[in-house]
Amino acid sequence: MSTDTAAPALPNHGLPVPEVSRIVRALVVLVVLAYPMVYLGMYAGDAEIHLVYGANAAHGGFFEFNRGETSPGVTSPGFMLMIAALFRCLPAFAVPLAVKAIDLLAWYGLCLIVFLLARRVGLTGGWAWSAACVAGLIPGSAYNATIGMENGVFALAVLAWIYFALVTGWFDVAPSTAGLRALRNEGLHGGFLGLAVWLRPEGLVIGALALAHRAFRSVRAGSDPWWTAMRSIAFLTTFVPVTGLLVAFHHAYTGCFLPGSGRARMLMGSLDAFWIGPLAINTRVIGRLAAYFPVTLAWLAGVRLVLKRQVTTDSAQAAAEFFVLLASSFFVLYSTVLGAAHLARYLIFVMPPFVLVSVLGARWSWELPGRLAFVPVRRPGRAAVLVLVTVLGVVFAFETRQRFELGPHDEVLRAMRAPRERGSHSDSLYAALGAPVELPVVVGAQEVQVRYWLDDRFVVRSLDGRTDPLLLEFADRRRFDHVGYIKARNIRFLLELPNYNGDRSAWSLETLEQLAPTEVLTREGLAFSRLPGGEGFFRVERGRPQAP
Repeated sequence: MSTDTAAPALPNHGLPVPEVSRIVRALVVLVVLAYPMVYLGMYAGDAEIHLVYGANAAHGGFFEFNRGETSPGVTSPGFMLMIAALFRCLPAFAVPLAVKAIDLLAWYGLCLIVFLLARRVGLTGGWAWSAACVAGLIPGSAYNATIGMENGVFALAVLAWIYFALVTGWFDVAPSTAGLRALRNEGLHGGFLGLAVWLRPEGLVIGALALAHRAFRSVRAGSDPWWTAMRSIAFLTTFVPVTGLLVAFHHAYTGCFLPGSGRARMLMGSLDAFWIGPLAINTRVIGRLAAYFPVTLAWLAGVRLVLKRQVTTDSAQAAAEFFVLLASSFFVLYSTVLGAAHLARYLIFVMPPFVLVSVLGARWSWELPGRLAFVPVRRPGRAAVLVLVTVLGVVFAFETRQRFELGPHDEVLRAMRAPRERGSHSDSLYAALGAPVELPVVVGAQEVQVRYWLDDRFVVRSLDGRTDPLLLEFADRRRFDHVGYIKARNIRFLLELPNYNGDRSAWSLETLEQLAPTEVLTREGLAFSRLPGGEGFFRVERGRPQAP
């Protein structure tokens, strides 16, 4: 008879570990789902510009901002066509709400893809949930992806392409399939990413980076160069026609190969840059990385793992390398040639790969063994991760409050009322401008989304070039010649007085703020005067030039 006795069972005063894990996951899902609701009623001014283009496109007026006049003010023709379809299928008042719903669904889809990608790079269990949680709570991304813009939809398309590329072994130097089937898969991937370019032109750069990354890995592995070239050619046989169709569509209607709105944004982004010869260096990306320093520090640790090729599997290594390449490349591009004027909305597709590499770095720090002599903590890596997570929560809370205060929270409802109130709003502006006899009334504005609130009695000209590339002929990084632009476009009233000059000593429209109600300022043959009533509007008339 055995004398062994079982150890007495310890009382369990808490929940089993699997139950705790399920509760934590449920809380993560609820928080990620609820967070965008903070911005539920907010709608961007640029989103209303999309509504203008989409409403006109619904009636065959593709790329029309002012009815009957095309302009290359759309960086997302695919989004324009989507909104046009909504205007054809829904009452006009419901379209802003439908766009908002699409943005929200795209954001939730993006968070799901982040979770799936996390598992693809070897992040399992709580680490995968952590990646989805951090990516889903980045205030700038969540805000800009859900306020009526195309950026979140584009980010979903890009990350979905990356996920399916990983699932099908697209990044592998020796794919699981060969022959015609492999080339067919290449064509499908090229066509899908080409469609993403219809949403944002950055898709062209992503395609080039992906092909270059795979070619580099193939050369490093000593793969057959002819087979690598054939795969890339098969990819391009669909990618090039799909993107070429976009270029042809854009040029056929606008006469331009490049979107003028993108060029205007690049110019605006260079205004607060410093210059090294002909190269503008914009510090906004550096500022964003510094603000998110807990994520940035973890990203540096993750980059170390990737460079040392210490990620779990070859497929995970390929994905992690591409994530580093993608984030690094666009951080540089948005700091230089692309000039990020509105940074957060451009980085929506970059931040999830950035976060995934950061979580790889955080896991490595968490698992560091031993202790450091100068740190009185048994596992300093875990302590560091916990401190960084705490600080990151404070940073996210602070930025959330800032974005919550960016504008009114009834903009979706206001946009829904715009079709019904367009006539009365136009009547009010027409009266405030003194009921001009000559129609249409040509007005200059910085916030050109006012176009969505005005009827065809008005033509709205863009004082920053977003919807009118002609302005770019009168502007450079030192001076905006708004007087020349006003003459060229025969603008008769100014609704705003911006000053974009890099040279702050140069004359600008802002000078008109100093005009008394009865005073007239004459410059280069134009006479400017303040309209009565206190609305801050100004009349422009042909006047005599100033005496020398």
